[in-house]
Amino acid sequence: MNDEESVIYTDGRHVKVTSRELVVDSARYLLNSINNVRLHFVKHFKYPPLTLIIAGIFLVIAGLSGLFQNIHLEEIYILDFLITSDSLFIIVGSLIAMLGLLWLFTLHNEYVLVISTEEGEYNPISGKKKDELNKIVAVLSNAIPGFNKRNSKVE
Repeated sequence: MNDEESVIYTDGRHVKVTSRELVVDSARYLLNSINNVRLHFVKHFKYPPLTLIIAGIFLVIAGLSGLFQNIHLEEIYILDFLITSDSLFIIVGSLIAMLGLLWLFTLHNEYVLVISTEEGEYNPISGKKKDELNKIVAVLSNAIPGFNKRNSKVE
């Protein structure tokens, strides 16, 4: 076997596949130790941020409708504005709803490259772009000696 390594694929940043190994940042995986390569889809649950949004909207509506007028607060002034119990619930509800919206907009489904070796499974690469990761799966499945191409699919 030739000891020289040839670069088969590189993304120019973090990922490089040579004739002998997969290199992701500083992690190295020998191709002859990889048993399986696949792409896994990870869907993030949107229920927690949606719950915050709904709770925040409920607090704003309740504050606007005057449901909390009977709650007595010490006089609170912010920049010469008197904060009543209703306005406090409107402010808190708005903040909770905005936090939920921010959380919701930061959630993105992603794809994860999963490689299996004798030592276990590793997830060296993840991202939102399926095409880029599929390209790496295809390169690895062609570069790994004796790899069964039926194993390279999205779960």
